[in-house]
Amino acid sequence: RALRQSMVELLSSHHLVFGELEILHMLKNKKSLQPTEIAERLHQERATVSRVIKQLFHKNLITYTNDLEDRRRVYVKITRKGSQVINSVLNAD
Repeated sequence: RALRQSMVELLSSHHLVFGELEILHMLKNKKSLQPTEIAERLHQERATVSRVIKQLFHKNLITYTNDLEDRRRVYVKITRKGSQVINSVLNAD
């Protein structure tokens, strides 16, 4: 219980919730991923993941890019700010 509380406090200090942390961590070492790939890897509904991705976008932690060949295909990529935040959370004492 104490570990959970300290994790919640750590995430709160970075204005994150656990679902956002999961996605940032996943994107940390990837060039980019499609939202459907993220949903599949997290075993979550696409709508749930889309909502979290939108929150991360509004916090400037991720960005969207369109596929050059198929404009309907969207990719999600972590921003420099997102990388700084995830590194700060993962390296916290």
